[in-house]
Amino acid sequence: MTSNTNYPTERNSYDAAKSRCNSEANKNYNTYGGAGVTFYEGWDGPNGFDRFLAHIGPKPTPDHSIDRIDNSRGYEPGNVRWATRIEQNRNRSCARLTPAELDYVRFISDMFQMDYNCIRTRYARGVTSPTDLQVPPRVQATRAATVRNREDVSMLYRRGMGRAQIARRLDLHVTTVSDIIKYLEL
Repeated sequence: MTSNTNYPTERNSYDAAKSRCNSEANKNYNTYGGAGVTFYEGWDGPNGFDRFLAHIGPKPTPDHSIDRIDNSRGYEPGNVRWATRIEQNRNRSCARLTPAELDYVRFISDMFQMDYNCIRTRYARGVTSPTDLQVPPRVQATRAATVRNREDVSMLYRRGMGRAQIARRLDLHVTTVSDIIKYLEL
């Protein structure tokens, strides 16, 4: 029999998962138990935590927490693991991308050393080119919204007009003018 005092953080994770699935008083019940996510009955009862811990083992690091591998299934043998926040974010049920798309997003995120969630969000919104995925959204918007203004900004800037003057003349925001100048490498 495992002493709960030897594995307090594992016990907290176990109790929290169980509560999310079984207790209507839990603030997350609607997302878990109320949505059909179950907690394995074999891990319930007097020695339930011991059986749970025997299956999953102790946390590898303090940064790990309980995660369901397949979010369409409950907390059950073969479907739970200890995962880091990054691993859990990649496994969220709100990620409506196919496994192949998620692998692509993961690859781009790792290749450009950018935040995975940022890349996933851009991809989910329709940005699929590796080059565009790594461009900050404000610059992307500048590219799309100001194609017609690039020549005008370029011409006026080369004539020596200041950014604020160009912005007033073309009815643009100064930041937009600055982004265009930066984008065109003037």
